[in-house]
Amino acid sequence: MFVESTIIISNLPLKNRSESPFVRVSSQLLVVLIRQTIKAMEENVNQIVMDARYKEELFNSFYNSLNASFKTAEIEEQLREVYDFAFEAHRDQRRKTTGEPFIIHPVSVALIVANEIGLGVMSVVAALLHDVVEDTKYSLETITSRFGGEVADIVAGLTKITNVYNAKSNVQAETFKKMLLSIPHD
Repeated sequence: MFVESTIIISNLPLKNRSESPFVRVSSQLLVVLIRQTIKAMEENVNQIVMDARYKEELFNSFYNSLNASFKTAEIEEQLREVYDFAFEAHRDQRRKTTGEPFIIHPVSVALIVANEIGLGVMSVVAALLHDVVEDTKYSLETITSRFGGEVADIVAGLTKITNVYNAKSNVQAETFKKMLLSIPHD
């Protein structure tokens, strides 16, 4: 119906478009269409299947978005191992506010750490793992044994910082504070 109204309006002489009842109808339909689109987007986010294909596509998108300094086979292998671990740790988790897969958050933080703040591989690794200890069954000891003491120290620092700030803090600002305070370890 919206498409039909648009076609009718576009065929009217320019001076009559605003006088046409179809303009009001198409405006109302536009609002309905926007609401339906937002609802569909929210539903589609909840329907994302966390399968091997999604896992691979998200990693490729993440890795391809990193700046050139991360484009070595060794770093790619290291980031793949950490990403795979974080993906599996967060597999069944969704963001409370958006319903999107939780893994999108640490991947986004890792991209900010790498590309916008300009930190190194250890910080990117810690960014990918920063919510694993807080939000999954894995402990800091697991992080230490799998990824080393330096990474575990950064993750531990991020976890402690989270507990210091009020829960009402802006999430983005809190994440940035975490990263800044963990820089001395990187």
